[in-house]
Amino acid sequence: MKRIICSVTILIIIIIMGLFKCGIALYDYKESEKGNYYATIIDKVKETQYTKVYLCKIKRKRFLLYAKKNKLDFEIGDIIYFYGTFEKGENQRNYGGFNYNLYLKTRKIYGIFKADSIKRIGNSKSLMLGYKKKIYKIRNNIISNFNNNLSKNNSALLSGIILGVTDKISKDVIENFQKSSLTHTLAISGENFMYIILIFKLASKRIRLKNFMNIITILSLIFFMELTGNTSSVIRAGIMTIIIILSKLLHRKYDFLTSLFLSLLVQIIYNPYCIFDVGLILSYSGVLGLAFFYKPLNSKIKSKLICGILATNIAIIPIIMYNFNIISFSFLITNLLSSFLIEIITILGFISIFFRLKIIYFILNHFLNILEIIISYFSLIPFSKVYVTTPSFLSITIYYVLVLSIFKLKKDKAKKTIVTFLTITIIALNTNYSSLFGTDRIKISFLDVGQGDCTVIQHKNKIVLIDGGGSSNSEYEIGKNIVIPSLLDKKIKKINYIIVSHFDTDHVGGLLEVMEELRVDNVIISKQVQENENYKRFIEIVNRKNIEIIIVEKGNKVQIDEKLFFEILWPNSLEILDDNVLNNNSIVCKLNYNDFSMLFTGDIEELAEKSIIETYKKDLKRIEATVLKVAHHGSKTSSSEEFLKAVKPKITLIGVGKNNKFGHPNEEVLSRIEKIRGYNI
Repeated sequence: MKRIICSVTILIIIIIMGLFKCGIALYDYKESEKGNYYATIIDKVKETQYTKVYLCKIKRKRFLLYAKKNKLDFEIGDIIYFYGTFEKGENQRNYGGFNYNLYLKTRKIYGIFKADSIKRIGNSKSLMLGYKKKIYKIRNNIISNFNNNLSKNNSALLSGIILGVTDKISKDVIENFQKSSLTHTLAISGENFMYIILIFKLASKRIRLKNFMNIITILSLIFFMELTGNTSSVIRAGIMTIIIILSKLLHRKYDFLTSLFLSLLVQIIYNPYCIFDVGLILSYSGVLGLAFFYKPLNSKIKSKLICGILATNIAIIPIIMYNFNIISFSFLITNLLSSFLIEIITILGFISIFFRLKIIYFILNHFLNILEIIISYFSLIPFSKVYVTTPSFLSITIYYVLVLSIFKLKKDKAKKTIVTFLTITIIALNTNYSSLFGTDRIKISFLDVGQGDCTVIQHKNKIVLIDGGGSSNSEYEIGKNIVIPSLLDKKIKKINYIIVSHFDTDHVGGLLEVMEELRVDNVIISKQVQENENYKRFIEIVNRKNIEIIIVEKGNKVQIDEKLFFEILWPNSLEILDDNVLNNNSIVCKLNYNDFSMLFTGDIEELAEKSIIETYKKDLKRIEATVLKVAHHGSKTSSSEEFLKAVKPKITLIGVGKNNKFGHPNEEVLSRIEKIRGYNI
């Protein structure tokens, strides 16, 4: 019966994961998509340029509510009536892609409502919502105080360290924290709770009512958990700290693992999907690392700080690799340099909440500036952030088995050395076990990059990437958020050839980010008759990273390996088309592999299609293909009937963004494709 809570929790986790793998939903929302709804506002989430986002309850279920910006600003506890549309979060649309639907479920949110019309009709009398409203005001008051006394960047950073509120921290600062392996400092941990206990411990010495002060401490911890957003790491640290106090009150022996698993069980009972929350996984893994590896390390290394950093990172390295595709080799240095500084900042931050003295903010400003300088410096070191391919579950399992073996083999140095070597090898090679058996088949993947094109071609050890999507919205980086994770999930870190059809953002934007972050041997482009900002940035990256440029035109052939090659059918340097010059002079290339062929057409329009047909009118078989990547996302200006008849595709593919504003693919184009399919048959 020893540690039965641990066993029960592990069993429940296995059952939940099994149900999820089988596609069985533990809870869902199945009501109509459109309609009128009554809802209660339970939190304010964020404000964008055009909308305000609230967390609301409808029939005891939690939803995100997107409302257009207007004169109304709803408060927690407001009862509203709205007409809106329900939609679920997007599921994962690419290998390694973000599953927004699952992310919402980890927060016990059933989906999203977009309100067309909305009005306030009353206010809830709920004591809990009244309490939440006061908490929200206190949090905003603290943040407002930071804003009034610190620089904008420092205020946002301190809000993250003290309250776990990170939405105002700049994207660059967040990225620097990630590169320096210090993201955990922006998540509330047990250390924050220890400071609260310390305050009440000092107070109890004067009051001499220990039991009373312990109860007040517990209530204060619950208040702090609510103040900092009740995230998974906050709940873990809060419950474990409360159990420590209760064990003293009840004169019971404190068991660390039972306390840890009890805090996890509480979260699972509230929301079974919490086990898929990356923050929760990292939080619990880090604490387990301390439990299993700290003492053995401390017997060899006398520094408690170094042992703590190493024990935590040994446990979380595979999880970071799996979820973020990065590994840092500077984590020990950055944590050592910043830990003492962050500790001082945290203590001063807490003091500043109660004693709003100018001298405290003066010191805080300087310490926060120093912290940012340290982090930005170490983020620039080459080995601070190394991209790795996504490890398989088998690799992760082997890693943990080997690591545990290392710490169990206390006396046998020879075996310990061998196991250590194997562990390092697992991390370094990050083996794709399925690839060990090899295959001669070609694999072509089309990535969902929204309104754009991106194709990955794999044959044996050769990788070709054709276009990379992109967005005019610079806030969302298609390359870093979609293309690179998808490539790394496919075990691709090196690209042999990148083919840029043309330099419109929706084709090259993501490629520029790929070229910055991954190894690229060659890039294939056509002669440019119009240079834009994308082309200038492209040339700068190529020169800086010594990437080979291959300039092609009609009649060229690019041999990838003995079986795979590309024929370049367009453009013709002697026949440059001046109308819509970027689109109509896109590279049109034909992939050839045994009896299979595929035609890539960039964004050519009917003018270019006619020129291509004219060029190959004596040998139209040159442009025939098994598969056609339809030009210009199915625009009505492309895919003429004459061109489709010449290509004679068995399969046509169109890359478009969901609900795109251009109305792609055009209905006439779809009709022409259907007609040609009938014609071919």
